[in-house]
Amino acid sequence: VETLEWNGRHADELSAPIPLGSNRMIAPEPLGVVAAFTPWNYPAVLIARKLAPALAAGCPVILKGAEETPS
Repeated sequence: VETLEWNGRHADELSAPIPLGSNRMIAPEPLGVVAAFTPWNYPAVLIARKLAPALAAGCPVILKGAEETPS
């Protein structure tokens, strides 16, 4: 839950205004589908660490958990 909350709080930074004189370009649009493969250990935590930032950026996610993950 902490990972999801942290990414939710920082999602606004993706569309934050660019300071004057800055040499950056930010295009606030999703880049595409995120493929997330997670290992068997700590499945919920590792899924959240990949899922939350992708969803905050507006990207769809395809998630594949390890076959060895206990149910």
